[in-house]
Amino acid sequence: MLNPTDPTAFHQAFAAARQRAALFDLSARDRLRIAGRDAASFQNRLLTYDVRNLPAGAGARVFLLDARGRVELAFHLLRLDEETFLADCAPGHGEAVLEGLDRFHFGEALTFTAINEAHGLLHLAGPKAPALLAGLGLKPPEAAHAHHEATLDGAAMHLVRHDRLGDPGFDLWICRPKLDEVQERLRAAGAVPGDGTAFEALRVNAGRPEHANELGPHTVPLDVGALDGISEGKGCYPGQEVIERTLALGKPAQRLVTVWLDGPADAGADITRDGALVGALTSVAPHPDGRFIGLAVLRRRHADADEWQCGDVRLTPRALDGKAA
Repeated sequence: MLNPTDPTAFHQAFAAARQRAALFDLSARDRLRIAGRDAASFQNRLLTYDVRNLPAGAGARVFLLDARGRVELAFHLLRLDEETFLADCAPGHGEAVLEGLDRFHFGEALTFTAINEAHGLLHLAGPKAPALLAGLGLKPPEAAHAHHEATLDGAAMHLVRHDRLGDPGFDLWICRPKLDEVQERLRAAGAVPGDGTAFEALRVNAGRPEHANELGPHTVPLDVGALDGISEGKGCYPGQEVIERTLALGKPAQRLVTVWLDGPADAGADITRDGALVGALTSVAPHPDGRFIGLAVLRRRHADADEWQCGDVRLTPRALDGKAA
């Protein structure tokens, strides 16, 4: 479980992301370049999203599923041009994405390249983030995952609309030598710096599922409401039949629920109701009011209960505005 090492800084960053603008260094996330004349068609036959028709300057969350429709890989994909894509992966999962895709690679004209060492990744979040960027001469993209090249004081970057913590949020892909310089420029413009604890608390607070906490071999994307990563009616891909059947029936087997915890608990722990196993606690984070918040993946018929147990810890429903449901 994450706990704030500096409570004052934690509260400041949490408040800034909700009310003004907060800045986070996400360079620990893994980043890949996927390029070649067959890059689009190769990914299109494997992934849940219609990559072939994804235009340059656009992006999407995408999944590689197993035959049961469960998530093997989850990442965000940006298309730069006809033959070039960038992949943004959860920390420590870049190699799994590379290897997971490469095992289907049988001579197609494409390459996979890790670019962590070449580029850093910053995230600017909060209602004042668009105005802050505009004040620096940067044009904030408006559509989800829209992106374009930009320059700040000579530092080239790729600016991406990515609402990781709520609306709005922006990723800045920056060459490593300029990373610190851009961070200082954004802070000077009013962005409040935050650490990983604050970022995780804001993600959980906003109910945003992440790989591999909520998205993994224990879930189908529809279980956690990840409809944005599915192109309905798209041609054959692993797990397609399960996805199309679930969409037609409208009844995923599980549901993502935001919860209050009346004490500390570990992510991954079992959740019970009346002594029966009903799901798992997938993420836990501190809340500025001193309590703990979490995300849970629960069996659908138990998701509307008024309380659950996680060991000795009581869980209760929580609305995304932070008030008890």
